[in-house]
Amino acid sequence: MKSLAAVAVLATLLLSGCSATTKPSLLDAPEGYQNIENELAIREAPDGTACSISSVGCRVVEAFAIQDCPNGAYIEARVLDGGGVVIGMTNATLPALKAGDYGRFEMLISEAGAASTELSTLRCN
Repeated sequence: MKSLAAVAVLATLLLSGCSATTKPSLLDAPEGYQNIENELAIREAPDGTACSISSVGCRVVEAFAIQDCPNGAYIEARVLDGGGVVIGMTNATLPALKAGDYGRFEMLISEAGAASTELSTLRCN
């Protein structure tokens, strides 16, 4: 026979949301990273970081997984000319990330006249 105290503790845990399906707590974004949607934190790669995949234009963004991204991660940016007109887009993906993993997005920029990029989408898939 269970004691009344044990039953009260069990009831309290169940009512307060403690169960096998409770989501794990989210990690804090490391210093210098911007938390985006509580999934991924990002920062611009340090000056001098080159793309490993091509010699054409590229934007490198470093990521930190605040939570698991079991199906990978996706980033997209609009490509703008010197006058701020959108002339294209670029994107990149990363494979599955576990909470606490670091990754590096490398987005190729092939549009003639490209002057800058503006992030438009960042998510765990």
